[in-house]
Amino acid sequence: MQSAWCSAVAAISLLVMASTTFGQAFCSDLDEVVKLASSRFRSIRDDASRGALTTTVTRSLPGASRCWYENVTGAYWCSWNVPADQVQSRVKQLASAIGECYQVQADYDASLSFAFVEVPNSASVYVNGINRTVSLSIGARSLERPVQEAP
Repeated sequence: MQSAWCSAVAAISLLVMASTTFGQAFCSDLDEVVKLASSRFRSIRDDASRGALTTTVTRSLPGASRCWYENVTGAYWCSWNVPADQVQSRVKQLASAIGECYQVQADYDASLSFAFVEVPNSASVYVNGINRTVSLSIGARSLERPVQEAP
C-alpha cells in the first residue's frame, strides 16, 4: 500500500515538474521574441519573402502550427489549431500563461474570446480565437524612432 502511495506521489511530482519546465521554456521562448518587437523582428524574418503581405520567420513559439511576420502591421504572429469547442478556453489559457511569464494581468474578454497583455520591452501581445484557431500577435507599443525598411 505504501509503495503505491509513493509511486502516485512520484508520478504527480514528475507531472508538476514537467508542467513547470514547459512553462519556463514557453516563457523563455516568448521573451526572446518579445525582445525583438522594437526592431520589428528583423533578425528572425526571412528576406526571401520580403515585399509580400507576410514574411516567414525563422523562430516559432512552442507547439505553434505556423508563425509569420505581417508586413503591414509590423507584428509577429503565431497560430495553433485547436478543436472548436476548446478555442475560448485556450485563448484564456494562453493569455494567462503570457501574463504569468511577465507577472502581469491579461485583459481577457470572454464574450468575444480575445485578450491583450502588456509586457515589458514596450510590447503588447494580442490573443484571439476564431473558428478552430488560436492566434497570438506580438507588436511594439511604440517605437522611439521609426525603423527604416530597405526598399
